[in-house]
Amino acid sequence: MNKNGSLRKTPLKKKRAISKLEFFIPEYEYRRLKKMKDPIETLERPVEHMTVYRNDGSSVTLTAENGRVSIVDSREKNVRHIIEADYFVSKIL
Repeated sequence: MNKNGSLRKTPLKKKRAISKLEFFIPEYEYRRLKKMKDPIETLERPVEHMTVYRNDGSSVTLTAENGRVSIVDSREKNVRHIIEADYFVSKIL
């Protein structure tokens, strides 16, 4: 922040080609992408949703995207559980 309390925008020092930018990802994600024949396919997959309704009217929503499963239970307000898809599948099979 500068003296008057507003955020200061700092431009890049020099223009860069997108191919020269560095991105940091977790090691496990790097290993997973490296094993794939075509890593760009992870960006082309649609997000998958499934909602399971219980007899009491509550529900559990599962969302699968980019190798992770998000689990939201309608009985748990503001709580989202995120786990690796491989781990999720190994537990339900």
